[in-house]
Amino acid sequence: MLLLSLCFAHSDQINSSTKIEYFSTIQFMETPFQDFKGIISLTKEEAMKRNHYRFEYDEKERLIKISFLLGNKLRNPNFTANYFFLSPVIKIDYVGNKEIRTFFDRFNRPIPIRGTVYKEIFELDENGNRTTLHFENRNGEKIQNDWNIARYKWHIQNDNTVIEDRFSLNSESAPMRPDLIFHKLKLHFDHRGFLVLMQNIDDSGNLIENASGAAQDKLEYNADGSFLSWTVLNKNHQLKEGNAPNVAQGKNLINKYGYYESTLYYNKELKPMVNAYGYWGNKLELDGFGNIVQHAFLDSKGNPGPHTREGLVYIKYTYDETGYNLIRTEFLDIEKKPFLHPMAGYASQKDTFDDRDRLIRTDFLDRDGNNVSITGTGFSSIVRELDDKNRMVKLSHLDADGKLVNETRSGIAYLTVTFDDEKGTSEMRRFDKDGNQL
Repeated sequence: MLLLSLCFAHSDQINSSTKIEYFSTIQFMETPFQDFKGIISLTKEEAMKRNHYRFEYDEKERLIKISFLLGNKLRNPNFTANYFFLSPVIKIDYVGNKEIRTFFDRFNRPIPIRGTVYKEIFELDENGNRTTLHFENRNGEKIQNDWNIARYKWHIQNDNTVIEDRFSLNSESAPMRPDLIFHKLKLHFDHRGFLVLMQNIDDSGNLIENASGAAQDKLEYNADGSFLSWTVLNKNHQLKEGNAPNVAQGKNLINKYGYYESTLYYNKELKPMVNAYGYWGNKLELDGFGNIVQHAFLDSKGNPGPHTREGLVYIKYTYDETGYNLIRTEFLDIEKKPFLHPMAGYASQKDTFDDRDRLIRTDFLDRDGNNVSITGTGFSSIVRELDDKNRMVKLSHLDADGKLVNETRSGIAYLTVTFDDEKGTSEMRRFDKDGNQL
């Protein structure tokens, strides 16, 4: 790639033509034009004890697979992932002038991302640079993803900036994503290949502001490539509160593994401000596996304080002894006592897993640990049944007394899924609590 930068990491030679590298996390990305890069190299011995990303290469040093694991167990992406790493495994094939990415769950089954996207297909120029991207569903049909993007198109300029356009299936211009309304982009990269500036431009290359008044996002990284801050600017290069989360600047504190330990938000005078989601900042505590065990909302002085809309101060996460399964999520007040969430209607969530680490039951509990219905749903528990191929074959809604109950909006008490493996098809049936098919 023209903009590819070298990342030095610990690696293991699998054979004469392939190698593996281990990283604590991956780079922040705003566009699929960027290469995946690992951040904070790990030895194999370190990786076997914690969450990590595993990069695999072919004999031509091309990236052919990225996996997220705890030790040797594939797991679903966590807070370290980015907008374009959305599955436990991404496999990459190179066919002619195409780079083809497919996605797999932790059981190594093909899965869709961003709606019904089963394949991302990039076209490459003679220098190996990405020039276009389109998406295909399970049947190989061209589709748009859940950002309403069907196609990306890139043009590399003489100064190594890149012009990016996005289109819907109707060939209409599509924004970057639903919460960042930039259309035609001019992308600036540093010597390492990290995106350092995004500019919203018109067809003549002039800076233009979106409805929030933002025209540019400036990004900063440390020497390791960890994402330190972003700054929002208007077309006159002045600080502007805009884009999601509607602040002028956000600053991240990074730990030795490249994880965000805290984030604070600032207005155009670079004074602390509440973001669009209702908090001044947040702070994380992590365990030895790299899992978040506590999330604290911060006040204007950077101390733990109530979320301005929801009132909670802490979210506590409890994992099993292996660090793999999240078994309890609790909302807490300033004194770290159970807090009944005013919108969700519960104080904690208890998840139960079987001996294959498959989620089979979720219970929603009040401050005293008793089952309580989620606001607006009518149910207090979700029970899942799975087959030997790790496919869900039944899902049931239960009330606080453990009885079948109709979900408020859909009227569904339980649903069943049957699979025809010969035909490769499945059928879902929905029922109310009395067993009537809906």
